[in-house]
Amino acid sequence: MDNLRRFILVFTCIIFVTLSVCGFLLAKSFSKSAKTENVDLTINSYNETIYVLNDANVSINGGDISSSSSNAVRNNGTGIVEILNGYFLSKNYDCILNYSTGTISIKNGEIVSNLDAAIYNSNANGTLILGEKDGEASVTEPSIIGKTYGVYNKGTFNYYDGIIKGPSSKSIYGNVSEIEDGYSIIKTDNGTYFLH
Repeated sequence: MDNLRRFILVFTCIIFVTLSVCGFLLAKSFSKSAKTENVDLTINSYNETIYVLNDANVSINGGDISSSSSNAVRNNGTGIVEILNGYFLSKNYDCILNYSTGTISIKNGEIVSNLDAAIYNSNANGTLILGEKDGEASVTEPSIIGKTYGVYNKGTFNYYDGIIKGPSSKSIYGNVSEIEDGYSIIKTDNGTYFLH
């Protein structure tokens, strides 16, 4: 009887370890390939609406995403958050926050904060990219509108497209690392910035 118990115990342990290792390897292989396509999002949240961790890469193409008391999008990791289009609103905080060493890349859409910065790139090693470096600069998209700042930057900020609005002296706070070749940053009297 003791040999049967030992056999069952050893066999159960082998099955458990095998399933655990296979499950771990399977989860690891799919952890970077999750993808959702053709989904129209309308998300209203009290806290962070989209919160990205670790080395995850997220691509957002459209939708209406808002938070009443925190960020609409927060990158707390080392991955890339790519915004292809959509409307993003934070009623009481920075709308888009790049908190870590990751990248926020905004190709199109409208980013609005009713209280703070529309975009806050808060880490010295974080990267913010507005538009695409393609030889032309759009003066309308993406549209960045902040109450205290349009863009508050402490890291790398590459400005290729778009219009940035905020208080007259605070539409862009911090350095702009790179702009579209052959263009200059234009600041209007009301504090709007665009490339020309």
